[in-house]
Amino acid sequence: MLVIMNGTAKGSVVAIFDHDRKCHISGSGNGSQYFLFHHGECRAISLTLKGNDFSGHDYGRSTCFSGTVQENSVWLLEPVTCRMFSYSLVECLEPPWSDLAGKADVEPDQADPGLPPA
Repeated sequence: MLVIMNGTAKGSVVAIFDHDRKCHISGSGNGSQYFLFHHGECRAISLTLKGNDFSGHDYGRSTCFSGTVQENSVWLLEPVTCRMFSYSLVECLEPPWSDLAGKADVEPDQADPGLPPA
């Protein structure tokens, strides 16, 4: 099963779109603890990060979960159901200016050493 989500988690803001369920997951936190809301399933989720490990509670299902991130893989365990889930992370590496490249008045910053010369 392929789960496609994209969005951002920068600073204290989380804004993710779940393409499979066609809904948003959003919330905020302090870098180690987050409070999220799954808009499609109308449920709150708490998430605590500690290094590569995480734990949380899905209030809509009244279940706890825990897991770890290792390179491009996420392992998630639901102790109540004794189920383990494995996810592979794929990150789009398009440069942030690519959506602007078609506009005549916007050019990539040539000072960026990661960009090809003009």
